[in-house]
Amino acid sequence: MQAAGALFGLVVGILLAFAGGESLTRGTRSLLAPAALGLAAFVAVLCSALPEFLFAMRASQIGLPGAALGAVAGSFVANAFIAATVALHGAHDQARGGRTFAVASAVAAGALLFVAFDGEISRTEGGFMLAGALLVAIRAARLDVSGADPDGPRQAHGLSLVLIAVGTGLALGGTWLALRSLDAWAQGRPDGDLLAGLTMLGAGAALPEIVAAWAAARQNCGQRAFVNVAAGTSLTLFGAIGAAALVRPLPVSDAFLGAPAICVAAAAIVLMAIAAVQRRLPTAFVVVGFLAWIGALAAFAWSAG
Repeated sequence: MQAAGALFGLVVGILLAFAGGESLTRGTRSLLAPAALGLAAFVAVLCSALPEFLFAMRASQIGLPGAALGAVAGSFVANAFIAATVALHGAHDQARGGRTFAVASAVAAGALLFVAFDGEISRTEGGFMLAGALLVAIRAARLDVSGADPDGPRQAHGLSLVLIAVGTGLALGGTWLALRSLDAWAQGRPDGDLLAGLTMLGAGAALPEIVAAWAAARQNCGQRAFVNVAAGTSLTLFGAIGAAALVRPLPVSDAFLGAPAICVAAAAIVLMAIAAVQRRLPTAFVVVGFLAWIGALAAFAWSAG
């Protein structure tokens, strides 16, 4: 009963955090764009990745380094195997940046594995990773500004401020609830925080991208969705881990350097291969991607148990 309550709180917390991130993104973009469109796009890119940042930073703060790593690595694998393939299943449009961000994601995955292999991600290493995330965000913002209809819809300043305030509250409250529930669930389980981070937080963090990619594919805008997925994965891998390490150096569980590390490396290769093709993929490829993600989770659960 207690485990069911913790799981329910974790799911609700994840949903609240992502609703808050969406509200923040809309509010800041609308508020800042009339004064500085480039700054508005840059802040909006960061706000869209805020839930993953908050999950990792809060997990590090309360002594759940496995969850900090797992939330980011699990999201990366799910996005590479599922969201990216779903997006390109409906790719009829043209969008720049897919290959660039896929390479950036592979570099971020390599950096994560490199800094984790000595058993700890230090504050210095985290600072370098966070700097890499800012470069990715700047590049993504520049593409956003130069795209079609960069102004987009605007709300009144009052409504934008309300969205920012509500989004901040939802993001912080959802993060607190999710990590509190995860802490309760992980008690007494070997590598419980890493397992929950990779599965529950990781899958939850990737779900909005998967849904967005599916919706974009149905509208024949898969290329743009793929660029968003590739940019988001590199930004999250660099930024969330870097921010978490700045809060507190992250000790890396030996279990992470087994099946999870292999899955992260394989996901980086898959993402680069998809970016190289950049065309409509058969439905079977999407199914294979989903099965690969489920297999990755099963492999980790087996190795951690």
